[in-house]
Amino acid sequence: MLTIDVEQDWDSTSKKTENLQFLPAIFEMLEETNSTATLFVVSDLARELKAIGVPKNLEIASHSVSHQSLAKLTPKQRKYELVESKKVLEKVFKREVLGFRAPKFMSYDGMWQDLWDTGYFYSSSLVSGVFPGRYFHFFKGPFFRDQILELPLQHLKGIPVSFGLPFYRIFYPLSKVMVPKNPRIFYFHPTEFLEAPPVEGGMLISKLYSARRGKKAQKLFKEIFTKFGPTSSIQDYLKANLRKSGLVK
Repeated sequence: MLTIDVEQDWDSTSKKTENLQFLPAIFEMLEETNSTATLFVVSDLARELKAIGVPKNLEIASHSVSHQSLAKLTPKQRKYELVESKKVLEKVFKREVLGFRAPKFMSYDGMWQDLWDTGYFYSSSLVSGVFPGRYFHFFKGPFFRDQILELPLQHLKGIPVSFGLPFYRIFYPLSKVMVPKNPRIFYFHPTEFLEAPPVEGGMLISKLYSARRGKKAQKLFKEIFTKFGPTSSIQDYLKANLRKSGLVK
């Protein structure tokens, strides 16, 4: 499964969206290989994304309204982020929004009940792995929590960091032999295709921002896509495999 986090540029505090320029080429690649993907979209960018043109076979899911850490918000603010993002995305793209991904993979107590109350079906907000200051937990496969199907991201073999382009870049080329088994969810941000700006913060954050970004990140993504494609969206995968998995009868 391929997931794309559509959000503001990492280097920006003013909500720049230069990274969206890379989406048409990604969409073309998906179409040429008969692939699908899930776009976890920050709804503040919905209309800008709509103007680019999103193929009908790609899934639209929520990545909140503003990409703020939900754990740091008040209950009222959290509800707004869940409800308003779903409402805006469905209005703009004219399709049902079933999935949600918490910004920065940072959840909060009661989040899944809030998702259920808002009308979501699944979440991909957890990572089976470690990121200091964000998460530290391990899971074996999908599970239900408060009636919401949670699909955690796997970690790289041998290292408890998420299976996505940020850490794949950092540990490349060793990461080539660290890919987890199917069913796997891969994620990336188009903003990784921008050249790395100077970044303040700890060593891990600095590495995430700068390691093999820009054209090198684009090359690595194409390498992964070619090796493991064609890909599917989470929604397409669930339609084909949910009953088969035994998670539902």
